[in-house]
Amino acid sequence: MTEPMPRAVMLALKPRFAQAILDGTKDVEVRRQPVSVARGSLVLLYSSSPVRAAVGWATVKEVLTGDLGLLWSTHGSRTCLDHSEYTDYYRGATTAHALVLESARRLKRPVTLDELRTTHRTEAPQSWRFLPESLRPEL
Repeated sequence: MTEPMPRAVMLALKPRFAQAILDGTKDVEVRRQPVSVARGSLVLLYSSSPVRAAVGWATVKEVLTGDLGLLWSTHGSRTCLDHSEYTDYYRGATTAHALVLESARRLKRPVTLDELRTTHRTEAPQSWRFLPESLRPEL
């Protein structure tokens, strides 16, 4: 019996981070809250305003949760953040969460927010959301 494919998620990213993932200069995405994904899950990259479109995808290589300082010392250079941005982002948090991504690819054409709403009956995530099955064939 084969294992079911892990559920895919759509991650909201600032345009600079979506671009950096697609360019290969960023492969660690930090989050204040955990993202409910498993290793091997597909991640649709939603570039927030002003782009407002799904622009690419990647695969989850590893899910990390742990000490803020340890995450920075082991993966900080791969986040596209400087130390000040990192500490500001996690201010008040006690635990760091991150996704290590691999195999990032651009979509053949972006899926706009309007298309997400009308064709796929979903909204852009505030942080992340499970990916509607209707979007999988487009990837």
